Amino acid sequence: TDVVNYSHDSEIGAITYTANLLGNRPRVMDVCVPKIHEETGVSIHIPSCTESHEEGSILNNLKIFTHQPHVTPEGEDKLDELGLMSLRNRPPWWNVELGAFVLNFGGRVSVASVKNFQLCDRADHDNIMLQFGRIDGRHSFTMDFSYPLSPLQAFAIS
Repeated sequence: TDVVNYSHDSEIGAITYTANLLGNRPRVMDVCVPKIHEETGVSIHIPSCTESHEEGSILNNLKIFTHQPHVTPEGEDKLDELGLMSLRNRPPWWNVELGAFVLNFGGRVSVASVKNFQLCDRADHDNIMLQFGRIDGRHSFTMDFSYPLSPLQAFAIS
């Protein structure tokens, strides 16, 4: 595997939202970021570009390989070959008593907000890699993340 240091014009990831026009279900958030090399902690090499519409961009790869209800094994293999990792927000469930969609933040989030989210591997919703949520007032949030995300990736996504 090639390892490269990023210059100032390299992409660090892409995020897309699939809106629900009816408003009766939460949005879907897809995230694609370069994988981090286990030994060096440096991003695994991907094609560098400065415009999001270029064929090799992270955003283009995210649109091609992950904007499907179920990513095909070929799509996951292609992202892996490019040194990319695809994440999706964990789907909330409907709480009849509250009349709202909810997620379990393990006590780390205390205020309901449309900004609250949990990111996990598309195939494993139990492995939460990043969670972000409101804890108090309008401007107080908490963020928890774990490997394989780097601190830069976690803050950039949040």
